[in-house]
Amino acid sequence: MEAVTRYNVAMIHRAQGELDRSVAELEQVVELDRQVGHPDLQSDTEMLHRLRQELASSDPGRGSR
Repeated sequence: MEAVTRYNVAMIHRAQGELDRSVAELEQVVELDRQVGHPDLQSDTEMLHRLRQELASSDPGRGSR
C-alpha cells in the first residue's frame, strides 16, 4: 500500500514539474517493490528510468553526474 501511495505522490510531483521530488519518491517505490517482490517492479523501474531521463533533459548538467 505504501508503494502505491508513493507512486501516486511521485506522479503528482511530476505533473507539477518537480522532477527531483518525483524521482526521489519513485526510488522509494522501486525499493519497496524489490523488498516484497511486487508485480509492478518492472513497470515502476521503467517509470523511474523515464523520470530520470526527463530530469536530465530538463537540466542537462545533471546528466553527467
